[in-house]
Amino acid sequence: MLIFITGHRKSGTTLLHSLFDNHPDIDVYPTDFTFFYSYFPYYTKNLKNKKKLIERIMLITNNTINRYFIKKKILTRKEILFFNKKLSKKLEKINLRSKKSIFKVIINHWINLKGKRIKKKILIKETSQSIYFDEYKKIFPNLKMINIVRDPRDNFASIKSGQKKYYSKIGLSYLQNFANVLFRSRQDLLSCFYNKKNKRFKFITYENLVKNPKKTMKRLCLFLKIKYSDILINPTFGGNKFYGNNFNKEFIGISKKNANNWRKRITSEESNIIEFYLSDMLKIYKYKTFSNKIKIKKDFSKFNDLINSKYFFVDSFKNVKK
Repeated sequence: MLIFITGHRKSGTTLLHSLFDNHPDIDVYPTDFTFFYSYFPYYTKNLKNKKKLIERIMLITNNTINRYFIKKKILTRKEILFFNKKLSKKLEKINLRSKKSIFKVIINHWINLKGKRIKKKILIKETSQSIYFDEYKKIFPNLKMINIVRDPRDNFASIKSGQKKYYSKIGLSYLQNFANVLFRSRQDLLSCFYNKKNKRFKFITYENLVKNPKKTMKRLCLFLKIKYSDILINPTFGGNKFYGNNFNKEFIGISKKNANNWRKRITSEESNIIEFYLSDMLKIYKYKTFSNKIKIKKDFSKFNDLINSKYFFVDSFKNVKK
């Protein structure tokens, strides 16, 4: 069985991933899988050269799974190079535009790094993938997907806290980041809504997970047909203590601190913009709205002017003769 955890970035996917980390019946891929976002579809559509595609795959591998094994001091850099040569040879023989082929090769690379066979249940995590659920069902017949949903205002608050420390450094401005959050939040929430009746799909909320972890994890155990244990309410990373995935402070265990805390972390204008753009989604997922309708429309119109003038405006008179 392939267990696939997904959801918007900063929605609790890493926490959920860490709760399954020590379960005896599941082998948890220790980092974000990332290939379904960082490789597909941009590089498979824009790079024609097979060598360049392999270079991209190796770049992702070295900065995720390989880095994990080096950081944990399980393998040396020299040993990683040996396994990388084997991986590179395998990549030369497969269809580099096939998600199934890439998945199999990377999972086999992980098995080689581990040095032992994996269990019957494998768990991977990657953000914003529920939109591809129907495609993944066909590729992986034994797939079960878990989608975690979080109040978009809290979600944005967590992302905003990393603007200076992370997002600005990778070239993502505040305005781009906010627009991206709105677009991807809507995509993720809507995809989850469309998928939720499928028996191979389960959604939970971040709020329920942090407030009632035992009850939430028991629900997931029934869905996955695995035995419940209190291991599942003690987050770990690679078998060690989990210190959270927070831009500001480390914490041990499950923290409720950033659930329903958005009023202290984002401005009223930011919450108004979110409530305008995602009003129907907030209603579907039973997140309360508090803003005046006239005010949220006004704040969104200002934001819309900024976005359009900076990124979308096309001058239809540019080439008109005077």
